This record gives sequence, structure tokens and C-alpha cells, in this order.
Amino acid sequence: MPKPHPSIYLPLFDAAIGEEIGIAIPVSGCTREYFRNELYAARKHYKETTFDDNDRYDVIMIFLPNNDEVWLCKRTVELDP
Repeated sequence: MPKPHPSIYLPLFDAAIGEEIGIAIPVSGCTREYFRNELYAARKHYKETTFDDNDRYDVIMIFLPNNDEVWLCKRTVELDP
């Protein structure tokens, strides 16, 4: 099966940026580690092809909680009281 182009994952970063804290992505059909690596590759591809000095996706961190999800969350969050 051909591997999808890394840019296919960029809308997930945009969705996380649009939320107050971020998003959780349920993963099935592959390991969470594989999916996380694909997300890292997508972010790297974006940096290499856009030459964006102020990379919009650097505000997002990727991590694996203790379940079947991958989370994309903002590095810093200001919550309204």
C-alpha cells in the first residue's frame, strides 16, 4: 500500500490550533507510535517546503496518553477565568 503524502496530516494540526487546548485522535489500524511519527514527518515536511520562519505548527505538541489515542495539544494555553 502506498504511503500517503505527509501534507495529508496537516489539517489535524490546524484543527488542534483551532481548539482551546487541542484534539485527541483515536488510532486503529497502526500503532500510535507509527502515527505519531507520521505527524512529526508532516510537520517537518511543512517546515522544509514552506520555509516559514514562524512555523505555525510549532505551537502544537504531540504525545501519547495511556489509551488508544494520539493527542495534539497547544504547548501553552490561557484559559478564561
